[in-house]
Amino acid sequence: MNLYDTIASHVNAMKNQMFTSLPAVVLKVYEIEGGTVVDCSLGVRYMTKDGMITEDAPLMGIPLVWPSAAGCYITFPIEAGDTVMVNFAMRDVSRWVNGDGGVTDPFTRRLHNPSDAFATPSMLPYGKAPKVDSEAVKIASTGTEIRILKDGTIELGKGATEAIIKGDAFKTWIDAEFTKILA
Repeated sequence: MNLYDTIASHVNAMKNQMFTSLPAVVLKVYEIEGGTVVDCSLGVRYMTKDGMITEDAPLMGIPLVWPSAAGCYITFPIEAGDTVMVNFAMRDVSRWVNGDGGVTDPFTRRLHNPSDAFATPSMLPYGKAPKVDSEAVKIASTGTEIRILKDGTIELGKGATEAIIKGDAFKTWIDAEFTKILA
């Protein structure tokens, strides 16, 4: 084996041990002191160079991450059977995860390791993914939906049981009714 082949072999061996991101299926959801975590099973198995399929062990106690900024955040229910995208941090993030969000030093030299995984809810295969609404922000669950249109109008969609009262429109209506009553 020449030098090039030796180096290529080592690089490929390292790549095969490196985790970046994979879809996963949630096995269990639970709370710990720092927040909500999941146990999950990676959604794609590993194929060895000789074509054998192997399965990774389940990932345990993976922190969930949610969209958040400036003290605001979005969360929603998550349960066993849901899918998530599991990302593996480039460096040891254990001190950062357990800290205050500031810059920290790594505890170990590990890279792209399952110990530094975090899960983002919302990963769905194409067949289960919702259609994008090009006219509005849509917040939906199995039974109903809320649409916020570009002009600021808020609509309750299919399955809604009550209408939304718009503040200005309601005030105009109630003022007119009181005027009628007083007249």
